[in-house]
Amino acid sequence: MSLSIAGPVFGDALFDREEEVEDICKCVETVKTPQKRCFYTLQGVRKIGKTSIIHEVKRRYAAHPDICVVIIDCYDRCDDADLFHIYWATSVMNEFLTKKGYAKQTGTFSDPKKEPKFSETFPEIAGKIRSLGIEALESGLLAVEWLLQLPEGKRRPYGGVTGLAEDLADEGDVYFQMIFDEFQETALLREQEKVRNAIGDIFRFWRSQWVNIHRRVNYIVTGSRLAQLRYILENPRQAFFGHFSLIGIVGLVRPEAKRMIETLLSEEGYILQSKELLDQLLDLTDGQPYCIREVLDAACRRAGRRRVVKPEDIKWGIQDSFFGEHGRLRIHFEEYFQDCVETYPPGREVLISISQKNRTAEEIAEDLRIPISGINHHLERLERFYIIRNVNINRYIYADKVLEFWVCGAKSPCKRVAGPYLVGTEVERQLASFLLEHGIDLVYQSFQSRGAFDLLMEFDHTSIAIQVKKVKRFYYHFKRASYNRMVDYVEKFGRRWGVVCLYNDEEFRFYKLQNLNQTKHGYSITKKTPYTKNPLALL
Repeated sequence: MSLSIAGPVFGDALFDREEEVEDICKCVETVKTPQKRCFYTLQGVRKIGKTSIIHEVKRRYAAHPDICVVIIDCYDRCDDADLFHIYWATSVMNEFLTKKGYAKQTGTFSDPKKEPKFSETFPEIAGKIRSLGIEALESGLLAVEWLLQLPEGKRRPYGGVTGLAEDLADEGDVYFQMIFDEFQETALLREQEKVRNAIGDIFRFWRSQWVNIHRRVNYIVTGSRLAQLRYILENPRQAFFGHFSLIGIVGLVRPEAKRMIETLLSEEGYILQSKELLDQLLDLTDGQPYCIREVLDAACRRAGRRRVVKPEDIKWGIQDSFFGEHGRLRIHFEEYFQDCVETYPPGREVLISISQKNRTAEEIAEDLRIPISGINHHLERLERFYIIRNVNINRYIYADKVLEFWVCGAKSPCKRVAGPYLVGTEVERQLASFLLEHGIDLVYQSFQSRGAFDLLMEFDHTSIAIQVKKVKRFYYHFKRASYNRMVDYVEKFGRRWGVVCLYNDEEFRFYKLQNLNQTKHGYSITKKTPYTKNPLALL
């Protein structure tokens, strides 16, 4: 299916984002009137639609005669200052060449991070560009050549890259709108000695260039690590304080979220069995487009050729995407939660406690057995970093409702997620509930995690694969091929144990694979086979 497209979360369609697009387009237009020029910061949690918005802005200006829109993707690029500035310079030159109609003659540069042979292909394109005789392009080419060739310890021409758009704008009689996506990642550049040696504090250098020198270039930054971005832009002691106006991006309003669900389903030829399923999706995803798309994708794959998405498909979709071993939402929220914890490490247990229900400071202190003064300090810091918010006087909730749902299901001992979203056969659901009641950190119930087994349980970084069978008496026989398939799965994916669980309506018994009795035709569980009734004993 095509629901899980890469790149901008909305794909080619925009839902409820026209106002933000129009605001940014108004900002772009001010580049022609420096006295009215404005800088914007576009802020919102990951996968909320920021990249879709800026790509839509770029699309709208593609045919504009003299405004060049350049998007600099800062994510996973700032650990190497040289490579980042090469990418910056070539992105600016590519846009200029395209806007002026030279690209058909010269070609454009590939992404230096994604093209292993960039340094080999660069000279040929550079030669064609030099034939144009444009002085600013020559300066940009020289900067890239120096960055490709300079040994460590030599001063880098980063300042020339920063000023390249302004020089090209002056010489080519155009304007540039620079958009830095995930701008907070550029903080990594500040820490690099070669950057400090070349231009000092990079943020102060950029501020002086952008605000005081550049007249034909405008700047927009976006970010999803909100605490870090706001510290860079809004802290009075930081270089950019007071220079950027905020556009906040939140989840879709309910009618637009509904339209997105209906559009995605219609494009793929699926329908929901009932209106209640639509309401359930809207309540769960809180209008977050990435969550909508991933749950729908998993549910539709479960529905398959039947083309009607039923309640059990939605449950599977939630388990697959939010809690499946390879679920994209599980990975997404694991990273998101880690960002929150890195922002304020002492707050980890407080965040887990809050996820169990809307709690007061006193209830959290009682739960964690920490003095109320310490809890109040943690809550104040977490609220300052926009991770939680205070409602109804001293009662705390997550700023992101969907993150709270995931943390409760994946991290907290409460396991609220288990109740309405347990899936699988009746005995699988009973076993999942039993494991959760015994304090297992996470029980995966998804197609992605099943393999040769029915469930995967994790506790303290240890994973155990379980196949569960309902029996009248505690006896079961596996054919040799089935047994070997389970053993291969355990070895391939690095599980600590492979386990068979037998249930007779009264109790669960857990048997390790290596303890099964070998017979002429396979492996059996008999009354003599060692077992445990306590799943924690397996750990």
